[in-house]
Parts: sequence; C-alpha cells; structure tokens
Amino acid sequence: MAKRDGRRWRWWQWVLSVVLAVAIAVPVVAAVMHRGYAGTDVVTSGRDVWVVNHDQRLAGRLDTQIQELTGSFGAATDDFEVLQDGDEVFVHDGALGTLSRLDPATGVATETVSVPGGSDVEIRAGMLAVLERATGSVWVASTRGPLDFDPRTSQPVLELGPSAQLVVTVRGEVVAAAVGDQSIYRVSGTRTFPQRVPLGLELTDFEITAVGDEVVLFDVNRQELYFDNGRVLPLAESALHVQEVSEAGDVVALATPTGLSLIPFEADGRPDSIGAGGGAQDASNDPDAVARPVVFNGCHFGAWGALAVVVGGCPGQADLEVEIVDPLEGGTLEFRVGGGELALNNTRTGVTYLPMHDMRAVDNWDEVLPEDRRPEDQLAEPEIDVPLSETLDGRTDVNRPPVLEDDLAGVRPGSTVVIPVLANDTDPDGDVLRITGVEPVGAPVGTAAGKVDLIDDGRALRFTADEGVSGSLAFAYHVSDGRSGGTADAIVRIRIVDDGSNSAPQQLAPARLRLEQGKTGSLDVLEGWVDAEGDPVHLVAASGDDDLDVRFTPDGEVTVAAGAEPGHSTVNLVASDGADQSSGVLELEIAAPGTLNPDTAANFATGTTDAPVTVEVTANDVGVGGDPPVLVDAVETQGRPGISFDEERGTVTLDAPLAGVYSVVYTVQVGERTAKGILRVDIADASTLGTLAPIAVPDAVHLQGMQPGTVDLLNNDSGDPSRVLAVIGLDDTVEARAAGLQVELIDHAILRVTPTRALSGPIELSYVLSDGQATDVGTIVVTPGSAIEQPRPPVTEPDAVTVRAGDIAVVAPLANDTHPDRLDLRLDDDLTGTTASSDDGTATGDETADGEMTFGDGIAHVDGDVVRLQAPTEPGTYTLGYRVIDPLGGSATDEITVTVTEVDAASNRPPEPVGADVRASQGTPVRIDVPLAGADPDGDFVTVTGIPESSDLGVIVEVDATGFTFVPHADAHGTETLPITVSDAFGASSMLPIRIGVVPAPAASSAPVAVDDVVTVPPGMAFSVPVLDNDSDPAGLELSLASDVPENDVGASVTVDGDALVIAPPEGVADFSVGYTVTNAAGATSTASVHVSVRDDASLPAPSAANHVIGPDALRGTTVVDVAVRDGAENPAGAVADLMVELVDSDAPATIDGGVVRVQAGDERLVIPYRVTSPATGASTVGFIVVSPLPRI
Repeated sequence: MAKRDGRRWRWWQWVLSVVLAVAIAVPVVAAVMHRGYAGTDVVTSGRDVWVVNHDQRLAGRLDTQIQELTGSFGAATDDFEVLQDGDEVFVHDGALGTLSRLDPATGVATETVSVPGGSDVEIRAGMLAVLERATGSVWVASTRGPLDFDPRTSQPVLELGPSAQLVVTVRGEVVAAAVGDQSIYRVSGTRTFPQRVPLGLELTDFEITAVGDEVVLFDVNRQELYFDNGRVLPLAESALHVQEVSEAGDVVALATPTGLSLIPFEADGRPDSIGAGGGAQDASNDPDAVARPVVFNGCHFGAWGALAVVVGGCPGQADLEVEIVDPLEGGTLEFRVGGGELALNNTRTGVTYLPMHDMRAVDNWDEVLPEDRRPEDQLAEPEIDVPLSETLDGRTDVNRPPVLEDDLAGVRPGSTVVIPVLANDTDPDGDVLRITGVEPVGAPVGTAAGKVDLIDDGRALRFTADEGVSGSLAFAYHVSDGRSGGTADAIVRIRIVDDGSNSAPQQLAPARLRLEQGKTGSLDVLEGWVDAEGDPVHLVAASGDDDLDVRFTPDGEVTVAAGAEPGHSTVNLVASDGADQSSGVLELEIAAPGTLNPDTAANFATGTTDAPVTVEVTANDVGVGGDPPVLVDAVETQGRPGISFDEERGTVTLDAPLAGVYSVVYTVQVGERTAKGILRVDIADASTLGTLAPIAVPDAVHLQGMQPGTVDLLNNDSGDPSRVLAVIGLDDTVEARAAGLQVELIDHAILRVTPTRALSGPIELSYVLSDGQATDVGTIVVTPGSAIEQPRPPVTEPDAVTVRAGDIAVVAPLANDTHPDRLDLRLDDDLTGTTASSDDGTATGDETADGEMTFGDGIAHVDGDVVRLQAPTEPGTYTLGYRVIDPLGGSATDEITVTVTEVDAASNRPPEPVGADVRASQGTPVRIDVPLAGADPDGDFVTVTGIPESSDLGVIVEVDATGFTFVPHADAHGTETLPITVSDAFGASSMLPIRIGVVPAPAASSAPVAVDDVVTVPPGMAFSVPVLDNDSDPAGLELSLASDVPENDVGASVTVDGDALVIAPPEGVADFSVGYTVTNAAGATSTASVHVSVRDDASLPAPSAANHVIGPDALRGTTVVDVAVRDGAENPAGAVADLMVELVDSDAPATIDGGVVRVQAGDERLVIPYRVTSPATGASTVGFIVVSPLPRI
C-alpha cells in the first residue's frame, strides 16, 4: 500500500526495536528545532548582550545602543541558560541535556550537541567545560570550530565525585574543585593533563571564581576565602556570594547582606566596601535574592533584589547606588556582560536593566516573539509550500542529503507516544525519506527509561516509557533518502511528564491547502499539532468566513468548499487533548478555476524479491480542480526494468528480482494540466529476511455526544510482512463499563465504542496484538465530545462499475461516502433516476416499479447498503442516481456510472483479483467470502473455481462459488497463504492469495457484546429487527439468539426468527422495550434490549434479497438445482418465511415451489432475477440466481 508523507499507512512494515535505559527531557512531540526570530534588524550591532525570560522560555538579544530587544530564541523548557563568549552565543538546556550554538543575527540554533543531563556548562575564551553534577565528571572541548563534543565517546578529564564546581578563566583555563576534596584542579587546553594544586583543607558548601589567573574559593558554611596560594582568610562580615569570573585585579568582590566587600589579594591589604544603603534592618540574607557581583571595565557591581538596589564602585570615583523602581515580581537577578555592555537581568520575567544607561528597563519581549509563539494578528503572510512536482522537475543525478530537524516529545510514565520525526524533515531533491536506525544519545536524566521502535515502515517512531520513571532521555535517528550520499542524523529528546501536569496542544506551523475557486478539498490538519505530554489530540472546532463552507471531524479532517474570491483565506481551528484547548489556523490558497496543477504526493512501499509490489499512487494525489487525477506515465529513475503502470486503476507495479531501493517518478493529469509524483519502494531479499515482532501503535476514539465511535486498530500497527496481524483481546473493559461505555471487538480488528451515558473525561483502554507467534500491547484513548448541535448533510462521491452486457454486478455506494459528523449512513430504498447513452446512440427513459429501476432492458434496485443490478444487453454508458440518508434525516444524492461492455470472447481479459487477509481464532470456524466484486476488467461476473484441498493450519469445508469456511486446528497458530483460483464467464482464470492468520483463542469466559437497538415503526403491524447486526463476539465465535425471550411490560408478542426478533406491538402503545439474550458458540451469553417507538409517520424498509451463485461442482451428476432463495433474505415487516417469491422473467428456465426456485441448467450460463415481496407492506426487492453451464465431462 502507498504511503503519503506524514500519514499512517500499512504495507510490509519493517520494524526495528531498541531498548533504551537512558533519559531525556522535552515538552512537545516533533517540534521544529528551536525557531528563532530575527526582528527587523538582522545585523548585530556589536553591543548586544543576551538575556533570558524563563516565564516565556525565551532568550533575547538586547541591543544596548537602541536599548531594545531585537531578536529572540524559543527554548523548549524553562531550565535553560544563555552563555555569551564575545560574539559567540550558546544556549544550554539542562532538562533536555543539550547545548546549542546560536546565530546571533537570526537567533536560530545552527548546531546542537548533547551534554549529560543535569550538567553545569561554562564557556569562555573559546573553551567549553561540562561538569556532570551527579558524578563530578568533567569534559573540555573547544568552541573555535564546529561543536565536537559527545559524552558517550569523549573521556572526562576529571572525575571529582558529587558536589563539584568549575569555572573557565578569561584565558580559557578550566579550574575545578569538589566538596570533601583538598585540591584545586587546572586544565589548560583540550589535550593537556589536569594539574593538581593541593589546598590543604577540605571544602564544604562553596563557590568558585577566578580573577585573572587567581583562583578563589568561598566556603559558604565556614565563611572563609581560600586562595590558590594556600592563604585562608576568615571573613569579618558574613557574605552570600563571591563574584563572577573577571579579568585580573587587585581584589575579589563578595556580596554581603548590605553591600559589596572587596577583599585584596595582598595579605596585608585592607578590605573595602560599597554599601547598598540602609542598615542592618534592611539586610537581605537570602542568597537567591542577591546577584553574584561582577567586574565591568574595572568597576565592581552588585544587586539586591529584596532591597531593589544596584550599587557600583570604580577606583577613584564616587560609589553608585541606584534604586530599581519597577517591581521585581520575585525574580532572580543576574548580571550579564556582552558586547562591551553590562545588563542586570530578572531571569524570571525577562525585564532587564542597563546600569550604564540610567538603569533603563527593557521589556519589549512581545515584539520579538518567535513566529510559532506570535499572536495570529502578528503572523506574516502565509508561506505556500513549493509543490512536490516542482521539486522533482529539478531533481538530478547529483544527490543532496536530507535536511533534518531535531525533535522534542513528551510522554507520561507507563504510556506510549508516536513521534512522527520525519514530519519536519525535508529532502531538497524530493526524495522519500526513511528511518534506518536509532541509538541512545548521552546519559539519562533521573530514572527515565523506555523502549523505542521503528513503526510505519520506518516513517515514525514509537516510544513507550517504563512505569514509575521520571526525568528525560535522548536518542539519535538516522535517515536515508535511498540514494548514494543521501543520509543524515538528528536527535529526538523526550521528557517524562508526571500525571498531574498538563498543557494545551500546540500547532507547530499553519496547515496549508490549495484549492480552485468553487472546488472542495480536504486535509488532515492534526498532523501539524503536538502535545507536550504525548496525549492524543482531537479537533473540536473549525470555522471560516461566510464564503467558505467548512466541515470537520474530531480526528482532524477539515473539508473546505472554496466559494471565496481568489487569494488567501483562513480557517480557524481549535484542538484539545481532552483537558485543555488551543487555537491554530488552516491557511488557504484559493486560485482561479483551471489554474492549479494536480497536487501529488510522496509515496512509500516495501516488498521482497519473491513477489511484485503494486501501489495505487493516485490514491494520495488530489485533483485540486475537482476532477480526480489520471496516471499517464511512470519511470524508474535509474532505468531499471520491472516497472509497469495501470492508467485505469492508478497503480504502479514493481517486479524487482534484485534487492535495493527503487525510485519511480510518475505523472498524473487532470484536463490539460500535469504534475509529477514520486514512489519509493524498498525491496528486500526474500531469502535473508528475519522475523519482526508485532508493534501496536496508540489509537484514539473521539465520541460525539452519544454517537458510537469506531477505529481500525490494525490500521497503524505493524509486524512481520509474512504474518497476518490480529487483535486477540481487549483489556480494561471493566473500567469502560464503569464509565458507561460498551466496548466491542469486531473481526479481530475494529473497535466500536458505544456510550450509554455522557462520558465525563478521557479513558484509556488497551488491546493485545498478535501475529500468531508473538504479541504486543497497544492503547486506545476514548475522549468525550459535544453532541452534534447543527447537523450537516452526508458527503457523497460518485461511483463507477464496469459490467458485461446482460450480466450482474453489486455496487457499494457507501464505501466512498462519508459524513462530516461521523454518523452512520444508509441508502434510500428507491433509486433517484437513470440516464442512458448506448453505443448506437439511442436513449431510454426511467421506469420505476416497487422500488426497482429499469435502464434499457436492465434492472437495478437498492438492497440494504448495496445496489444490485443486471446490465442491459445493449453496451453503453448508463447512470443510476441514489440517495444517502443519515439517522438525523440529512441526505445527499449522487450517481453510479455503469459502463456496459459488449459480449466479446475474442477480446476477453482474465480477472485481476486482489488478495485479502483473514483472521481466525484457534478452533473457531470462519466464513471466507473471496473478494470478487470488481475483479474483472471487462465487468464479467467472477466465481471461485479452485480451492486447495488441504491446509496446514486447519480444514477447508463448505466450499461454494463465492467462498468457503475455514476451521483452524485447536493448536494452530501463525499465517498460511491459500492460492484461490477465480474465473470469469468465458473461463479465463487467475489466482489470488488469501492469507489466513490464526491467533490464540481468547479466554473461554469471554462473553459476546450485545448492543441495544433503537427502531421507529408504524402502528398496526409486526416488524422484524436483525438484532445481531450490531452485536459481536471478541473471539469471532458464531452468535445466536436464545429462544426464550423475556416478558415485556406492554405484552408485545416477540418471537425469534433466525438472527432477528419479530415483534408485534399491541394497539395504543407508543414506546416500549423488549429484551433478548445473545449466546456464542462457547455458551457465553450477553443481554440487550430493543427500544421501540411507534409513530404514524414511520415506515418499514423494503425486504432484502441475496444473490445465489451455483458453481459447476453443484451440477455434477444433475441438470436441475434447487435454490432456497429466502436464505440470506431479510423481511423488516415480519418473518423471512412470510416473503413471497416470484420470477421477474416468466420465460426463465425455472419454477417456484414456495421459497425454492428450481432451475434447469444447460450449456449456457444463466442469470435469473427473482423478486421477494413483503405481504404486509407490498414492498419488494430483486435478487439474482447465477447458474454455471453444465460441466463438460
């Protein structure tokens, strides 16, 4: 199956699992790497100093000449620090364990390396020093070139143990010391051994600094200064901090509760002081409220947040004392020096004061927000992405590597998050990217640990955090574009988030959609949203201007009908994680009619050397002008053979005998306009494949009021390509029932959730995925949503079918029709009209009778959710109109185009069937209907003509012309492929594979799930309710109705008729309920009710009839066959046995005896229409009996 960038598709999914016992921290999933904002002046002034705003997670470039912030950098967490070394600017994120170099002009991170989590980082004079606080390990590296630091491969130069500290002197020498040690260590350069300087005493809690080359340690507990020459000085006045690193000088500055104390290096020197005003009563004894002193241009400065005072002193000048007028709001003050300027930064609020400029306060952060944090009214005109086709036009044999962005993600302990790391990665040549591997990066922070898996054919990552962990971790992922030199690496950082915290999801960048005026298009807008805690996100609102018709679904699909004039327009979005909401936008480019090329996709598939791979590339392409794109060409870029394409089906087939990466550039056309797309197929050597474990990817169900919700659990799961995946069990159903949810597993794949009362909040379920050999556990989050306030009509798409003249076909119009509110759809009993254009130019009118529609001498009718038809004998093109209805009365109409081909054996083509996967539990029979509809390119009716006589995993029984029953052995497990032969009416045959996956049977105590039914019926007549239609069994066991029906309160007559209840209400009763019991083959039971509303304006639907196909095996030894045509029929107005049966064509070689049609077979294939009629309502429907020619002996 094809795969479009950013979307989840399945084919053969290669999965790599790597267990990580490492840690990292990050708040959002797949965030674009720290976006910067350059402001209006992208040329640095040379007098810039960088400051921080932890409240907004921003670092800002402050231009002291104009005394304003002129740019910013958005940090991922609030545990970050800015390091400025001359013109070089770095950001250290302690929570993530990263160090990034910034472009000072743009505020964009140009390179990022990992550092151990929980580290101290110092940079000065081109020297980088990293201290891991937990271990005391010290690394050094140069910053004079690209950052070349990796704690995994670099050996630390020192191992000091916990409670160590270090500084880098103004000449780039690293100096370190540790509590409990009796030494100072000096490291000069990156390739020298440390020099140990004995101190002669043990340190306790201390601070370290350097004045020029002189090292000073301040023991906070003992209130002593230690000099590297061995001098120890007890302080006469208690101090809080020692100064920051400075150029050489005669004194070292200390911050005391009331001012600065300047201690000379000369033993006989006299200390000096600079007062902060006030007396002892105004003292600030809180170290966090006092800044570490700095030396700037030979002057000493100090700041006291609690006193709101800044002091300074210069040799030979009067001391400076300035009051901070603005409220500090509890922030921590830090001096920052850069660009020859001094600034005092409130690190919490970001307010920054300029002591050399009359304490001017700078706080224009809102003017320099990064683009992804700016209010909507400040956003620039939306950028329109370069279409893929234009990129492919410039593709050459000279390959350029992918461009990757680092990713951020969050996850709660014990939970799983999907990280679409490729969503923000690009390739300049338009090549399709794939992840080739992952590996841990750096050491963990805290106890963070978990497991990372490659999913989605190497297109995304799944991370599952261990239970009870905290902290953060990181890993690198490697990407290839499939061509020589086309590799790149990036880093994913993950933060483990506690259950008590939550933040609203965020849109990384505006979604974008191109449309021609008057046309309609759809887009999954949630692909660009992330949640900091890894919670599932759903859409709660989408709205646009009055000239835009906007529809949306909770899972993120927004559909827009562009009635607006050409230009740009905006759809406003609101998304939620189930607790908090935030806003986003969908930017529209509306073009004049007929001006846009088709919108093509990047497709991806995998396969093996032992089988061809077919990909429907046009399924991902969009004809933005309204018409579907048509495939007109496909070329393998290296000219290798084995490529073919089918214009009608929009498929590209690759039959590659050699393993490797194949790139196919294809062309689609809409009208006169064309566009190019690309398909990448990775072919593996079938003889060298290993076994891949199943991987379950999280799913979400978004309820709308009391409407049921469904999800295909297997849609995004992966496993070994040779095995069929199946869901073998659901957990947490007790919690779901306590929350008022009915949870069902259907066909080992589909989860259906039905609320019985309003859901108050999200609830998590889990399921077990199996490939018959191994298992994995997946999660489903069910989130509540508001009820539908303004119902919208269904959205229909036209259908088409090709059928041989006089033959029959079945069309499922609902297969491509949708409802914007995810409501169930049904077909109106009556077709809405026909048109005809036969090959000889004649036209036929419409005729209706008993709900049937004639077109030419053909006949069509609605039967439940399908349209059954017998084609006219005259070839040509015909249309049938149909209507779709939702439960709230909304409706929409569309057409079925019927292409009737002439009967011509000479030009007949064999069937082109598509295989299927079937799932079965051990020991449980399963009926397998071979997919035959649409299997013949000429429209011939296709039947099963060959089935293997034996199977390794089970027994094949009850074989007929449309399928068979498979009974797995009680101890069977795994996957088996059965080759099935199918043939058309001319005898041309083909083979298709049916893969049967046999999985372990669930516990014997697993009960079926019976769901209540709600019906509205007219008064005065009995009616039938097929109650088992919405009931299910988790093991796929056959269900039946218990014959004993409980009494009801109104005395209604209730009898069991096969899978239905026949109910006769008493007169005068408007509303009532009847109960019933469902039993599975293991004897487990479940109960439910039918809730009946009797209304005068109600009506009952027409009966349904089945097609009956008689193959040649049933005619061996006889020329007559009896067909019980009521089998498979339904009668909404009573028992099935009440249906009257008649032949549509009185000249057909058949007779009727009750409900049995006796057919006289002959040398020609027969198609005999019959009609079943309800005697209570007079409504009828038509079915067909297809009888093969008598077999030749």
